[in-house]
Amino acid sequence: MRAEFTKGSVDSVDAKNQAIVNMIDGLYATIEFDLHGTILQANQNFLSALEYTMNEIVGQKHRMFVDDTYGNSAEYADFWSKLRSGEFHQGQFPRVTKSGSTIWFQATYSPVLDADGNLISVMKIASDVTPRRKIVNELAKGLTAIGEGDLRFRIEGVEGSDINDLADTYNFTVQNLNEAFSVVKQVADGIAHSAKDVEQRSNSSADSTLRTAASFEEASAEVQMVATSVNTTSESATVALQNTEEAAALADVSAEAMAQALEATIEMRQSTAEMSGINDVIDSIAFQTNLLALNAGIEAARAGPSGAGFAVVATEIRNLASRSQDASSKIQGLIARSVDQAKTTEGHVKDSEVNIKHVQTKSREVAERMTDISAESTSQAKRVTVISETVRQLAKTGERGAQGASENQDSAQALAEFSIKLTDQVSRFALE
Repeated sequence: MRAEFTKGSVDSVDAKNQAIVNMIDGLYATIEFDLHGTILQANQNFLSALEYTMNEIVGQKHRMFVDDTYGNSAEYADFWSKLRSGEFHQGQFPRVTKSGSTIWFQATYSPVLDADGNLISVMKIASDVTPRRKIVNELAKGLTAIGEGDLRFRIEGVEGSDINDLADTYNFTVQNLNEAFSVVKQVADGIAHSAKDVEQRSNSSADSTLRTAASFEEASAEVQMVATSVNTTSESATVALQNTEEAAALADVSAEAMAQALEATIEMRQSTAEMSGINDVIDSIAFQTNLLALNAGIEAARAGPSGAGFAVVATEIRNLASRSQDASSKIQGLIARSVDQAKTTEGHVKDSEVNIKHVQTKSREVAERMTDISAESTSQAKRVTVISETVRQLAKTGERGAQGASENQDSAQALAEFSIKLTDQVSRFALE
């Protein structure tokens, strides 16, 4: 830009340059400073934006448009030092109006040279971006609110802003997030409630399963003991059956022996009776001998001395007959006692035979029952063995069930912890 233009001398510029100047003056806010920041002139767009008149600003310092803190800072001094060295400077700058409010300019600070290339002033060409800046500032606040978990912040459109659509998009997005997080919060609460319920049920199920598994273990041990006992009983029944069969066999042998004894006793009684008959004959012979001895004695007496020898023989015969009678009497007594004893023995043997036959019958009945008991014990032993194996398998199943219940319990606890974390995360957001 030429010095004659900045000093307002437009007579020397051509029509094209004048048209450009008029365009810039109509579209932008412009202001010119000397190299020390003193205001030389400004167009109406600038004056209207800052709420000043030309007379109020000409001759004043640029510092009047910034806040005191920035105006007194080294940064501000460096800003003007660079402008005095001929550097361009552009960006968005906050400026303070006459009423004290802040507006934003999108501006370019450009050095102005004379015809010889000497730096003579600084020209600022700017556009008022306050509406846009307000939207951007509100958008920054909104994003900060989202970062802090607040989804209630909304941006109001600014009249004259060219990025109101951005504000509308932000509001639409936050509204969708708000609705989505509301649903997520409901889901998180539902998950938390369900997880708590699942955890409680899992704990209860785990306890119940553990108790069931323990019961199965105890039942398995008890059934194993019963199986051992039944096997022992079965073995004992087998031994008892063998003993019973042996006793029955012995009873059969005893019955046979008792029958033989009875037969022998009967024969002995009969023989004794026959001996009594023989003794009667002997007694009769002794009686006849005694009579014969008596007759011999009588005849010897008749014979006188010649019959003396015969008398001696008769005496001996009489003595023999007497002794034979005595012996016969004793034998008769012994035979009578033997007969009585034989009768008594026969009675006892008959009673014993009856008892032995009764024992024999009972032994066979016991043997038959022991056979049934042994068979049933063997069958029970097999059934109890099957039951024991079944209970053992159930115990193993109970152990696996307890392990599964424990894993479910861990999963339920993990789900509960996750739901708590999810709820905590969702709770960070303030929803409408």
